[in-house]
Amino acid sequence: MTEPGRPVWLHHGSSISQGSGAESPTTTWPALAAALGGVELVNLGFGGSALLDPFTARVLRDCPADLISAKLGINLVNTDLMRLRAFGPAVHGFLDTIREGHPTTPLLVLSPVLCPIHENPRPLRRGP
Repeated sequence: MTEPGRPVWLHHGSSISQGSGAESPTTTWPALAAALGGVELVNLGFGGSALLDPFTARVLRDCPADLISAKLGINLVNTDLMRLRAFGPAVHGFLDTIREGHPTTPLLVLSPVLCPIHENPRPLRRGP
């Protein structure tokens, strides 16, 4: 439940958003930013699973929000999920779906923020 009168920030990202490395739920980077900004946070951080799934985009599309952000990339690299040819259309489809429900809501797309265990990105799995 959100606090009445406060703007709602809807965020999606990986374990970096969910809380990897944080000491508590209130010390994740989105929670700290929301507290500083005086907004109500709805954090859809999925550890290891920020993978541009259409159902996630539909959830973001259907949730009320005054600001939306999506931190995309690190899980796609770590799982070696897609090649460059598929990445562009997948991102556009994900964002287009969100825009269906939020045509004028500010939408921020972020690349991964600091994640020391992944600072030398490489796929965890090799494949064709």
